Order: sequence, then structure tokens, then C-alpha cells
Amino acid sequence: MALAALKRKLDIQQIKAIAVDMDGTVLLPGAELSDRTIAVFKRFMERGLGVIIATGRSVQSAEPFRAALGAEGAMVYFNGAELVAMPEQKILHRAFLPHDIAVECALIARRREIHFHVFFSDNEDSILESLVAENPSAAATVYKNRTGLDFQFENIYERLCAPQPPVCIKGLFIDEPAGLEEIRAELKSKFGGRVNIVKSADTFLEILNVDASKGNTLVLAMKERGVHANEIIAFGDEENDLSMFAVAGFACAPSSAPEYIKAAADLVIASNAENGVAEFLEHNFF
Repeated sequence: MALAALKRKLDIQQIKAIAVDMDGTVLLPGAELSDRTIAVFKRFMERGLGVIIATGRSVQSAEPFRAALGAEGAMVYFNGAELVAMPEQKILHRAFLPHDIAVECALIARRREIHFHVFFSDNEDSILESLVAENPSAAATVYKNRTGLDFQFENIYERLCAPQPPVCIKGLFIDEPAGLEEIRAELKSKFGGRVNIVKSADTFLEILNVDASKGNTLVLAMKERGVHANEIIAFGDEENDLSMFAVAGFACAPSSAPEYIKAAADLVIASNAENGVAEFLEHNFF
């Protein structure tokens, strides 16, 4: 286990729960849970300790992993756009992407001829969502293979401009890193502090309500569970996890994470391919 410069001291005796990212952190590179991770998480929860999933995935996409782990309680989905009590799927909090920002994103994608998709919710009180892109593409196939979700293909701009448009949970661009940074700059210039823009992978740029972040919604999850910041360890590997690092008492990043993520963490653990989170829990809790 490689160590980063420790910025905060970890007191294992205080810890009551962990907040864990999925892709690149807990999941193997093939987007699977190892038997070792499942077994270790179950032992962790049998000790009365909590597991808070904090993922960019939708409820539907993350559910096979949550069910395999047996984790229950308030969970963070869509990078913080939703807080949902599981397994009952009770919505505790939602922060939708403003309509005008979603429209602008659809226009940017058309102008640049790149993939953009949205998660629509036709009912603000329903957990059900639809994943919509305008056209089949290699990028859409990549996303489907990663998440297991099927796309609906339709004219996003026209749907957003309908008399009663659906609400948008989040949007996501897929492009080369340089192109994504240009989009980030364009959206920040136009919408300023009204939008949260974060990368969840090198080629994924997520567009969210300004209040939707893993950190903000993890705070709500902690309140639901009666857990304080110094009683939480956060595990993550990408830019969208930094807000979670900021509100947890201690933060860990896998060795496979980008350098700036590892620099922001209190501890660098083994990579997701090496079951780093499971190894950390084994070493410190059993």
C-alpha cells in the first residue's frame, strides 16, 4: 500500500461509515465487483458500520452492485443530483439541471458534432428515468457497455423546447479531453455559478445543477444516517470525487487515479484492479 503525505490523521475507532465511488475505485477495470470486495464489505457492515455508495451512475445502473454488496440506507447517485434511500428507492433529495443550461448543451453538442446525452425524469416524484441521446454513435456504445443502460434516440433539443418539457437530472458530454475543457470554459463563461461541471472519467464531462455534487449530497446522506464528517472515510478516483474528499473526515484515492486526485487525498491505496478498498478495510478493520 503506497502512502501519500498524510494531511489528516485517521482514527479508525471513530469511523462509522465509508462513502465509496464505484467506477475506478471499488469496481474492477471491467466494471465488476470482485468476490473479495463483496465479502469484505459484508464483514464491514456486519460490524454495524455503514456503506454509502456515492456514484455518478443512475439508481438503475448502480443497483446490481448495491444489491450484491447488501448496502442499505441513503445513497448518492448521479454525482449528487439524487439522494435515494435504498432498497426501498425512496427519493430523499433531487437537484435538477436548469432547463436553459440543458438546451445550451444540446446546441453545443450539435455544433461540435459530439455525443451528449441527458437523463430525463418525466415525473419529479418518480425514481424512473430515461437516458436520451440524439443519435447512435461509438460514444453511446462505450457508455452503454460501461453502464448497462439502453439509450432512447430522439431530438433532445425539440423535446426540451416542447410546451411541457421533462425535467433533466444531468447531462454528459463524451469527447477528447481537450474538447471537454473547451466546453467547460464555454459553459462557465455563459452560466457562471449556475452550473456544476465535473469530469467523471477522462472523456466524460458531467453537467449538473450547481448544488448537485457528491460532497453536498454526502452531507445530506450523513444527516440521514446520523453520522458526522470525522466518522466518514471517502474513497474516489476522479474530479467528481473531490467535493466528497472535502466534506469527509478522511479521503483515500487508488494508485490508479490521476496525480491531482492522489495529491488531494489523505492516503493513496492500492488500485481498483488490486482491490484497493477491500485491502484497506481488511488491514484497518479486521
